[in-house]
Amino acid sequence: MDCAAPGVCYRAHRSAHLPGRNSRVPKATKEDVGALRKDFGALREDFGALREDFGALREDFGALREDFGALREDFGALREDFGALREDIAALRTDAAKQTEILSSILEVLKELKAQKDNVQTVTNRLAELTDTTPTSSSNA
Repeated sequence: MDCAAPGVCYRAHRSAHLPGRNSRVPKATKEDVGALRKDFGALREDFGALREDFGALREDFGALREDFGALREDFGALREDFGALREDIAALRTDAAKQTEILSSILEVLKELKAQKDNVQTVTNRLAELTDTTPTSSSNA
């Protein structure tokens, strides 16, 4: 392509490859710009309301975090109390086992005493038979 003026050649070349650039596109009217500004204003108001709501949500979330922290502390205290209760139950079981042992020993002693009492009664009866005397009761007096 032989061009007399470089600018004319450029314009012709550009028109061949980019036809849309030379076409006339209607510019936005004042009403369109006004409507876009109104929409943008409404969006800004909505965004402002969302920011306020987000601020309130942040406060609520902060309160929830504090409550959760308190719950964690309470749960920790309950775990400690439960551990202490387990230790107390183990001690009570040990004490119960010791008391059962003691009661078993007392029961054996009582059985031995009863056996000795029975032996004493048998000996007393045998002595009474041998001496041919019957024991007298104190109700006659």
